[in-house]
Amino acid sequence: MHLLLPLLHLSFPLISLISLLPITQACLTYHAEFPFDNDKPFIGKIIDNGVETCWINMSYNEHWKWQAMENEKDWGRREWVWKPWPFTCTKKQWEGKMKNNATDRSYSAELGVGLRGVTYRAHGVKFWFNPDTVEDVEGDRWVYNKKMWCAEK
Repeated sequence: MHLLLPLLHLSFPLISLISLLPITQACLTYHAEFPFDNDKPFIGKIIDNGVETCWINMSYNEHWKWQAMENEKDWGRREWVWKPWPFTCTKKQWEGKMKNNATDRSYSAELGVGLRGVTYRAHGVKFWFNPDTVEDVEGDRWVYNKKMWCAEK
């Protein structure tokens, strides 16, 4: 027992130092703006743990044209199909730990019809969320925001 006391005495400063280190916590933020003008672009981005992983810059009219072309590719379909708004995402692969048996290290994101539901794939996991929406009448736009898992400052 007397041999353990000097070791315990030395371990307290180490435990105190470790407790001062910041705790790593995930943080996902989403911000987007959709103007009331169909020719102006919808601009949005997803920031995952401080890294901008996906972004979008497309007007309503551009999306409408793209959607029409996508629907024309499937001539066997009789009904019109609303297409999600695709994001452009970084080609960088996720380097962190993967959950369960996940193997997909890429990033992807899309907005559903009405720009209200966001699907985001990262870290081998599929996330889905609804951003908080505010109508900015003076700015002639809708503003979308969402923070998930971020530590309070």
